[in-house]
Amino acid sequence: EEVRRFLETECSGADLLVVKEPRICRFVPLFIEALAESGFEPRFVIPLRNPLEVVDSLAARDGIAQSHAILLWLRHVIDAEAATRGSRRIIVPFQNLLSDWTETCRAIAEDLSLSWPVAIEDAASQIGAFVDPARRHYVRTSQDVANRYGRQGWANDAFGALTTLARTSDDASAMATLDRVAGEIDAASPILNDLLARQRSLSTTPPEIDGDEAVAAIVREHERQLSAARQEVRARDDELASLRNLLSRRDDEVARLEAGISEVKARLDKAARDAGARQAVASAFSTYEGLNRGRQMASGPSPRWWSLLAGSFSLPPILITPIGDIASQGDDRHWRAGPTGGGLLISLGREIRKLGISCRLRVSGTDQHAKPGCFRLYYDFGDGFSQPMDRPDHAITFTGDTVSVDAIVSPPAPIAGLRIEPVDQPCEFVLEDLQFRHVTSIGLR
Repeated sequence: EEVRRFLETECSGADLLVVKEPRICRFVPLFIEALAESGFEPRFVIPLRNPLEVVDSLAARDGIAQSHAILLWLRHVIDAEAATRGSRRIIVPFQNLLSDWTETCRAIAEDLSLSWPVAIEDAASQIGAFVDPARRHYVRTSQDVANRYGRQGWANDAFGALTTLARTSDDASAMATLDRVAGEIDAASPILNDLLARQRSLSTTPPEIDGDEAVAAIVREHERQLSAARQEVRARDDELASLRNLLSRRDDEVARLEAGISEVKARLDKAARDAGARQAVASAFSTYEGLNRGRQMASGPSPRWWSLLAGSFSLPPILITPIGDIASQGDDRHWRAGPTGGGLLISLGREIRKLGISCRLRVSGTDQHAKPGCFRLYYDFGDGFSQPMDRPDHAITFTGDTVSVDAIVSPPAPIAGLRIEPVDQPCEFVLEDLQFRHVTSIGLR
């Protein structure tokens, strides 16, 4: 309220108002509000001087200890920069003003869109007499700051960031550095306030000596807290790495279990398909038996010699029935067996005590070839199929892609039928020849 009254009573009607007061750095939001209510648009000029020069000046003029002076500088410049972000502003290095004040004034006018009420040329003699580099009592460099406060110290970091903003006003990295320093100072404020209070209470101790001790104590406490924080971060990182490792092992175990479940499911699916195929075989065999009995009743005496493939396929005693995963490829010669298995049921039309067999199969799939065990032949003795073909009394030959069987079978019971079953599945095959003959003790019938 006092600031607003001052502006309205003392500055009413002014086109350009300049307020120079270092303590404004701590109250920028208050002045922005008061200026806006009084009809002024605030624009900011932030002088930037080497912090060691400020410390030397405050020590010489006011007797302020160096430890206190550097904290004052930090608090004021950091607050001023943070509060003026987003406003029209310019940061002016002190040495630029001393080395070329005319160029500095032009830069201020350009960046802030100002028109000086008096031309720079008209005011050059007066300003030149006032801005005299010879009056600069303290000259320090950025290296001096790093040597005094450390390259990772607050003063060095803040001074470097502000110097960067003086060149590039929107440098995000520099503003992030200032925010970090401000946060660390705020966190250490209880300790700093206690140390400064004890420093002021020791009035009999020379300020510089107590100030150095205060700085040392501040640095030690800050380093202790920083070390503790780093240890905690390392512990958290180790714990996080351990949890990630555990999670990775759990993921591997889950993947292994899922693979096992998939394998079990595949086995169950195959078992279900095999069970279905067995059921289909049983059903087909039942059909085969019924048809066979019906054919026996209808056909009468069987011929003494017959050929399935060399002659006609319409001979009544012969019946070929596919079972399971097997299908004709257009006729009774060409067949394809699927992956779940199947075969061909062959009804002889009658029961035969001694049977001569001549069979030739050719594997026709592009990736198949004839080899031992690739086909089996089973016999029906009236109670199901048994007696595989791989017996010593069977002459079996494998030539290229052809399997040939030439045998005379003398089973313990009459043979009613046969089953041809491919073992290597899936495959395609051709029945090139299939002949049966009834063998008697005096020859062929």
